[in-house]
Amino acid sequence: MEKNKILLIMPSNLRKQWQVELEEKFDIDSLIVDSSNWEDYLAKVKSKQAVIIVSYHFASKRKTEFGKIAWDFCVFDEAHRLRNVYKNGSKMANSLYELTKGIPKILLTATPMQNTLLDIYGLVQFIDDRVFYSKQIFSERYLRGEDYNDLKACLEPVVQRTLRKEVAEYIQFSERKEMTIDFELSPMEIELYVMINNYLKKEILYALPNSHRTLITSVIRKLLASSSMAVAETFKVLKGRLETLKETTRTESADESIDFSLAFLMMMKLRQMMIVSRMNYTQEKR
Repeated sequence: MEKNKILLIMPSNLRKQWQVELEEKFDIDSLIVDSSNWEDYLAKVKSKQAVIIVSYHFASKRKTEFGKIAWDFCVFDEAHRLRNVYKNGSKMANSLYELTKGIPKILLTATPMQNTLLDIYGLVQFIDDRVFYSKQIFSERYLRGEDYNDLKACLEPVVQRTLRKEVAEYIQFSERKEMTIDFELSPMEIELYVMINNYLKKEILYALPNSHRTLITSVIRKLLASSSMAVAETFKVLKGRLETLKETTRTESADESIDFSLAFLMMMKLRQMMIVSRMNYTQEKR
């Protein structure tokens, strides 16, 4: 291993998976670090080689301590969480930016752009803040000027896109099959659709974080076309969010907004998977 000290930063639920795969596939020993084994970390980084795995929140919380080590390399998984680094309210992203500034790094993500082209700007800032110079210049050239050829040229040195077909021989993907089914809404379903549609079009909507309103709205509309029961469960979640905001009588921070959005989308994804599994089971029984 050429690099001596490597810091891997990722969501907490991915830490063990990374540790296992590093060991099984590359014979690389690593240490998952949290507050419970901080002494082990201090001993490990004194050695010549160390691969340290930490969560986003822990790395941000212990930024000062981690910053004392001369890291040779850094890897972020699910790196789209860092896209708001250019916003003043994103404390975690800014903290990790300061921690890893000047350290060679790789950002891994399957969703580099979710809501706006500025997501790309934020991620590239983490790699090299000289690529786009400033948010103002980026917005002028690519949001208003729509000079996408120049944008592509600027991204080429720092972005590597890997398609499914390029790794198909190494990873076994599930076969995807498209199926279109026509159906008619009942009068009650039409009424539900109209009510939800009117609600989602409200100018002010406290149930959804402004930073992710477009994305979550599209998910709700997708569920609305799929299952009224799934929509009912979704609005229970939104009701809980409103009750929490009312009880605390405060405006949520940007990081809390992101956490809610990610948790919400993950929950919706799991429910969709459950619906698909039930459909497959029913078809197999037939």
